[in-house]
Amino acid sequence: YELRLTNNSGEVSAEVSIKVISAPSSPRQLAVRDIFKEKCRLRWEEPDDDGGVGIEKYIIEVHDVTDNKKRTITESSKQCIVNNLAPGHLYKFKVKAVNAEGESDWLLGEDETLAKDPWGVQPGTPVVIDFDKDRAEIQWTASKKDGGSPILKYVIEKRQIGSTEWQTVGMVPPEELCAIVPDLLEGERYEFRVVSVNKAGRGEYSDPSEPVTIKATKIAAKIDHTSYESSLKVKAGHDFHLEILYYGQPVPIVEWTSSQGDPLIDDPDHFTVRTSQNCSMLSCKECKRNHSLKYVATVRNMHGSDSATIDVHVVDTPGKPTGSLQLSNIRKSSVVLKWEHPVNTGGKPITNYVVEKRQMDLGVWDQVSHFVPATTCELKVDKLQSGEAYLFRIAAENEEGRSEYLVCDEPVVVENKFG
Repeated sequence: YELRLTNNSGEVSAEVSIKVISAPSSPRQLAVRDIFKEKCRLRWEEPDDDGGVGIEKYIIEVHDVTDNKKRTITESSKQCIVNNLAPGHLYKFKVKAVNAEGESDWLLGEDETLAKDPWGVQPGTPVVIDFDKDRAEIQWTASKKDGGSPILKYVIEKRQIGSTEWQTVGMVPPEELCAIVPDLLEGERYEFRVVSVNKAGRGEYSDPSEPVTIKATKIAAKIDHTSYESSLKVKAGHDFHLEILYYGQPVPIVEWTSSQGDPLIDDPDHFTVRTSQNCSMLSCKECKRNHSLKYVATVRNMHGSDSATIDVHVVDTPGKPTGSLQLSNIRKSSVVLKWEHPVNTGGKPITNYVVEKRQMDLGVWDQVSHFVPATTCELKVDKLQSGEAYLFRIAAENEEGRSEYLVCDEPVVVENKFG
């Protein structure tokens, strides 16, 4: 700049230099090179604007994305080697320039970087082929390359789901591509990984296995005998449902039969069975008296079997008295009725009989007795009108109700046959 001063006496001028200084602009073109499992090299270009006072240093941030941890490195040149990377972890890098006036904005790397050796000796992803309440058996495929030196062994690691820490649990020679991992906690979920080792050290870790929940897999089939009632009473014509809970590994198969061993599938119009992993239900639609049975549920697997018996008692009104209604000792005002007990009591004891009469010219049924004791099958009917014709009928009763009526075959005229 030129500074000029003027007055009436003359003019004078001088040159003035002004230097504007500031924090630098961001570095340019951050690149990740020479990537290995425990280190890599970063390169970048200097800022377009150094702020007028020169770059003093660069600050590099190393972000372990896998563990979400960050650290910084200070470097005076336009490159640096980042050591102490965790093999198999993902990283992000960024860099900023620093001068005497301050710091630039960050320059972010474009992509995440996986810490692994470039020669790729990664084994195949482990597969859990068997497990029990405290162990798991895994297998994997061999590394496709050995990194220029024969593989000496495989190291197996486990990690409990929810934890960030991998634990070494064993190692096997290179010809063995399977291992049993002991001392696992029942009910917990685990994943596993494998790494090959040669003279140069560990290679790249395999991808983790699919998580598995550790639980017993060799449990004899067993029914929860508190999950059902041992007997059931149901009214004929209604539906009933029998349900059991069970467990076992492998998952047991379930079969419902009668106590005689007959499979209930023989009566598909009435019976259906629905079974899930630990529950089975037998349903009977519109049950009949002949469905009064002992039903047996049997569960079994290769390690054992168990059964439950449920006694179902279907009750109903009784059948009508058996045979024909016999009339004897016919007099001018009385007659004796005789009958047989019902064959079908409805599943409950007969409590009594009901006797009714109908005078033919009236056409109305009148009650003779509403309670003839069940111990007898005979009743003398008195107070009949001589010369009149009558019909009689008998019904049996139990706690569920009244049977159909047994009616005499033809009307009888009450009269004194002997004059």
